[in-house]
Amino acid sequence: MSSIKTAISLREDVFADLEAAAREDHQPRSAVIQSALIQYLRERRSRRMTEELNAAYGQETGGERAERAAWLQAARRTVARHLADDEW
Repeated sequence: MSSIKTAISLREDVFADLEAAAREDHQPRSAVIQSALIQYLRERRSRRMTEELNAAYGQETGGERAERAAWLQAARRTVARHLADDEW
């Protein structure tokens, strides 16, 4: 597979960590960066796929779940108030 050269800007501390990791692993900096980027892109793809599946199957997010729980709790209180006066 062919390679493409690119220039990136890194904070000095990140560059120093990169240099140390490359030296310890006996790899060029570009190999360490490429490995990290591949891992990031895989995780990103996986997150997006999970989000799409959750949306397709109707799974709620944390905020939606909390909102629904609050609504159900309010509905239960309302029903309980109305039933408290009813004779069964």
